[in-house]
Amino acid sequence: MARIATALLAAIFSFIFCSAPVCGENTATASVEWPVSISEVVAVGSLAEVRESKGSGEAPYEDCALQVTELLKSPAQQAEIRFTFRRLNRDLSLSDWMNDGTQLLVLLSRAKDYGSEQRLSGALVPTSMNFPLSLVNLARPGKYLINTRFEVLENGAEALRTARDGLRALNYYQISEKGKKPEVVRVEATYDSEAHKILYAGSACYLDVPNFMAKKTGLGLR
Repeated sequence: MARIATALLAAIFSFIFCSAPVCGENTATASVEWPVSISEVVAVGSLAEVRESKGSGEAPYEDCALQVTELLKSPAQQAEIRFTFRRLNRDLSLSDWMNDGTQLLVLLSRAKDYGSEQRLSGALVPTSMNFPLSLVNLARPGKYLINTRFEVLENGAEALRTARDGLRALNYYQISEKGKKPEVVRVEATYDSEAHKILYAGSACYLDVPNFMAKKTGLGLR
């Protein structure tokens, strides 16, 4: 009986403590403005070509050609942008978006630190491998696009407006700071925000934002 009582007591304590937020996981994601600020290329367009080839392990490569309709950020003018997507099995194939004529917002950077995957060395790749942060379907952007005000961006127009606003803020920052590179700041999403509602998993929720936008909006720094 004593062993039963002890086990029951342990179960009760386990339930109480694991129901509290401290037992939940901290969650974090990036605001749209952060990958926008560090990407080499930010553009809008539709896919004209997607060619798949075998990658390392179970992750195939998709070499893509984007026909540009709006070039938001780039070291040079270009009507077509070629990039490589290292597709994990859980990700959709970009050929589906090509066949549908989907309009995309793409955030791209030069590949580095890919170890033995020399195939990617120097290629333009999505800045973030997490959907939908760097390859955004403007018709259906999903529910995890969040701006520095902790607002969830529900449509393509809001995503584009946020990207443009972030680039304007970046331009002003680099002019005033003489070309200084942006830095990431992690801030905690307020309890009553839209971001907290979709990120909450039992504990604190954080958002990575550019340092110049964190100061401007007066967010609580962590």
